[in-house]
Amino acid sequence: MNDNPTPPVRHTLPAAEEQVRAIVTQSPNGAAWYTVDSTHLALKFREDTPFEVWQAETRTLLEVARGIQWLVGDALAFGEDHWGEDAAQVFNLEEYTFDAVEKMIRTSKAIPPHRRRPAVGYSVHQEVVGLPVAQQEEILAHAAVSQSTKDEVRSLVRTTRRRLIRESAARQPVPDLALPACTLQVADARNLPLESNTVDLIITSPPYGLDVAYTHGDITAIDWVLFMLAWLPEALRVTKPHGRLALNTPLDTTKGGLRPTYADAVYAATEAGWTYQSTIVWHDNSTTKGNRALGSVDSASRPFHVSQVEMIALFSKGEWGPSSSNPDDISPADWQLAGRGPWTLPGETHAWEGFPAAFPVEIPRRLLHYLSRVGDHVLDPFSGSGTTAVAALKTGRRFTGFDLDPEAINSTQRRLATVSILKVP
Repeated sequence: MNDNPTPPVRHTLPAAEEQVRAIVTQSPNGAAWYTVDSTHLALKFREDTPFEVWQAETRTLLEVARGIQWLVGDALAFGEDHWGEDAAQVFNLEEYTFDAVEKMIRTSKAIPPHRRRPAVGYSVHQEVVGLPVAQQEEILAHAAVSQSTKDEVRSLVRTTRRRLIRESAARQPVPDLALPACTLQVADARNLPLESNTVDLIITSPPYGLDVAYTHGDITAIDWVLFMLAWLPEALRVTKPHGRLALNTPLDTTKGGLRPTYADAVYAATEAGWTYQSTIVWHDNSTTKGNRALGSVDSASRPFHVSQVEMIALFSKGEWGPSSSNPDDISPADWQLAGRGPWTLPGETHAWEGFPAAFPVEIPRRLLHYLSRVGDHVLDPFSGSGTTAVAALKTGRRFTGFDLDPEAINSTQRRLATVSILKVP
């Protein structure tokens, strides 16, 4: 039995210096209740440590651990401000990467102590560092109330950054383009201002009902199939006999419930009168689900499979054949590349003017050479930032783009003005 009287339990104070002092609390006979071996990164309590002491000291250690990156970041930031590069001598580059140290310094400088949220994790603070102060405060306040995860905050940061870019871009002048082969217009895909049988190829990626921050809002998940059934017949009307549709959608989605998005899209297109031909699997190695397996970890009870692919379903208006007698321009290498799957290429990481849900220009470029000919008429009824427009005009096709958002049309005009080589037919 321990003959030493049990010292009173201390209450941990929030101040960092008090937390550090609490670690060295000593027992009545002058010996520490525990020892720290920094060489082996080990801590050992005495066998006669009372529960109350262990509880208080462990809580203190947890508090220090929770804030240790802030403390280290503040110390490194102080050293950098006062001694510059000489401060780097304090850490061993073989044990600490420069990026990790730099990130801690940057985080401490960007978010001073009076703006740090104790209820929000350090990694969440790191996510908002690149934003203006007002947006940092907005997201940190939201995270404190909603207890958002790091992945949720990262998604919110991306959305905020895109919004700021778009707001800045919208203040830029709109160039007056003189491109007779290009028509850009505000219009609804369900009521296209085009004559029937005029389009050779449609390349598009419609809204998916994922609550994306489009200017006019997204389609609700529950209405998505009805929305697809509304615009796909109109797309068929304006397409020439034997014309084609390349329809990009996710394989499946989870927002609004588990939805087989690709299967729903194929159903809607065939119901609208399109003839299904085949599907290109696009492996973009990206997912909003954290790049890891989900569900019941290491258990068969409730696994959730994550597929890092999108689908590009190919359809025709009637038989699969050319809709024009224009010349082909696909190279043997592109023919082999396009004709075998999966297509493995990364998604768009720097969307033009921050537009959401943009695909890389390589996708429409491949499709244009594979499914159309020089001088053919290409349509995107959800033009967005104009990715298909850029690819079409650079490959010598005529292009028509529609979007509900006037700023999307303006943005596409600004984008086309920056493209140096346009093979306008």
